Amino acid sequence: MTRFYPREKLTQLIVGLVMTASPAVVPAAQAQRICGTPSAEEWQAQLNPAQQQAYQRAEARAAQRQQEAAAGTAARTAAGGVTIPVVVHVVYNTAAQNVTDAQIQAQIDVLNRDYSRTNPDAVNTPAAFAGRTAAVGVQFRLAVRDPKGAATNGIERRQTTAAYWLGDRVKMSSFGGLDAWPAGQYLNLWVCNLDAGMLGYAQLPGGEPAFDGVVLLYSTLPGGAAPYNLGRTATHEVGHWLNLSHIFQGGCRGTDNVDDTPPQSAANYGCPTFPRTSCGAAGANGDMFMNFMDYVDDACMNSFTAGQRLRVQTLFEANGLRSSLLASPGLTPVATPLPVTLVEFGATARATAVQLHWTTAQEKNNAYFALERAHDGQHFAEVSRLTGSGTSSTARRYTYTDATLPAAVTLYYRLRQVDLDGTTTYSEVRTVNRPEQHEAFQVLPTLVADGQLRYTAAEAGQLECCSVSGQRVLPAVQLPAGTGQLDVRHLRSGTYFARLTSQAGVRVSRFVVE
Repeated sequence: MTRFYPREKLTQLIVGLVMTASPAVVPAAQAQRICGTPSAEEWQAQLNPAQQQAYQRAEARAAQRQQEAAAGTAARTAAGGVTIPVVVHVVYNTAAQNVTDAQIQAQIDVLNRDYSRTNPDAVNTPAAFAGRTAAVGVQFRLAVRDPKGAATNGIERRQTTAAYWLGDRVKMSSFGGLDAWPAGQYLNLWVCNLDAGMLGYAQLPGGEPAFDGVVLLYSTLPGGAAPYNLGRTATHEVGHWLNLSHIFQGGCRGTDNVDDTPPQSAANYGCPTFPRTSCGAAGANGDMFMNFMDYVDDACMNSFTAGQRLRVQTLFEANGLRSSLLASPGLTPVATPLPVTLVEFGATARATAVQLHWTTAQEKNNAYFALERAHDGQHFAEVSRLTGSGTSSTARRYTYTDATLPAAVTLYYRLRQVDLDGTTTYSEVRTVNRPEQHEAFQVLPTLVADGQLRYTAAEAGQLECCSVSGQRVLPAVQLPAGTGQLDVRHLRSGTYFARLTSQAGVRVSRFVVE
């Protein structure tokens, strides 16, 4: 299904392209992922001649970089330090569609983890593809300066009478939507209620600036409707905005113009079991369905490749189609006093606790700080609340010791600062790794070549072995504390997870059967 266009093109495209019968409201849960972004070929055909030439030059440059990488002569890392200002336009009809500031910040956090490969589920990438994965090197922050130079939180809202949106009218204030901020300075994200069962769509580089950006169904943000409720629709659609194609583009004989993604006959849905092969010998390791540019459920996609990173990087080279973002003023703070100026926020793992500390340079009408923690980087809960200093022009230091910790190797912390009037802002997320949790249960070596899984457990518990899709592959067994081994000879070659559940919590270790 291709992308819908506004004004004179809208009617003819609706007739030919809508895949479901005009529902009044998009259902809470989607049966399958539907992305409305066009293929690169479709996109070029819809550009004017000047835009076509610019896009073709960009494609030629990307192809050249792929060739240089294959020959070992590539030396560009242009996107390594790119941080993109983001503005989120929330266009809502009902209270449920008016997503919260916290959901929006959680979505930005998901983008940053996915594009830096710090997402907790990155470990789920099968061993056959692990060597091809890469951090794209692009980060995202809500804008702090708007196009007129005024301070902003990067979010604007408008209530509308429209029950749902079809096409680009959500990007036009004259139709009840919200106009784009300058495309050369911001990534525009529209959040609304989309029609036709669509989760989102993006404009590829080089098109009409007034419509440049990404449109998302409101329920795809973190906390929305399963199975598309982890924010991965934004990861997928922003990938298109950064000139990445669907990994299955053109089928077994087609190409997504990336050298290290295997051919794939069609989109994958749900949570396939690895390996899944759709193109025979051409895709010897099977489909790379866990790539963010496939159609699987949010919980089953976890990676980009080095080739995709290289394709994105070319956009930020000199005269690249997204290079103007490097000079955007959108992340330059406006010289006006903020309610709270956070100088630093840190988290340090101790033997049995995590020590947290933060310092403010000044505070104005600061009611309190809520310290929030997550074990998965997505679902934050309040741990403690510390009273703020109200209004102060001197430095203030806060500390807190989190001694009641869940059984997790990695913990995520953030501050929620609340003003006296209820206004809320969030700090950046801090990550803490707890090495001692690894020692409580280990599988060594992680490569099983003789059919015997050897383990060390600090305490007794129940052991389960699961596939990467979460399916149990061995009956649960009770393990005593100490060392031992488990017969896994009947398991097929692939990646598995050993999960020990004890009184101290759950610990997981990955292993690969050769």
